[in-house]
Amino acid sequence: MTGPSTTSIIVEMDGGMVPLVETSGPGDQRKNRKVFWAELKVGVAQRQGEASWKYTCSFDGAADLGNRMVDLVERQLGWTGDSPLHGVGDGALWVAEQVERIGGVRGAFLVDMYHLWDYLAAAAVAWSSNVAKEVKKLKNRLKKGY
Repeated sequence: MTGPSTTSIIVEMDGGMVPLVETSGPGDQRKNRKVFWAELKVGVAQRQGEASWKYTCSFDGAADLGNRMVDLVERQLGWTGDSPLHGVGDGALWVAEQVERIGGVRGAFLVDMYHLWDYLAAAAVAWSSNVAKEVKKLKNRLKKGY
């Protein structure tokens, strides 16, 4: 472990489906296997301004990944709760909830720009016949802060 961090900690979390193989019984394992998909949740963290990331993951759901993230930011990055914890992600509710749980009053969550533009484009269909033009207008307004 390094010393306590007074620098902001940046965290990201996401989930994705991965293929798994289980084997059982004696003999040819190719004939005694089960192939299936499972969701793997992945978390990464770093001190703001540093280039190296710390990683953790879990097949056991959001709460378990959150527990692993607490260990990661406290033990490996030295976060004590005295500095901000900034979460960035795709807007999934479970990610925002884990950032809030880990960071408490020092935690904040922001939807990344890629996903924000995607969500705005999907919503703009409701009020605009020219979605591309509307999204461009919204992007410019958001980049200017209003």
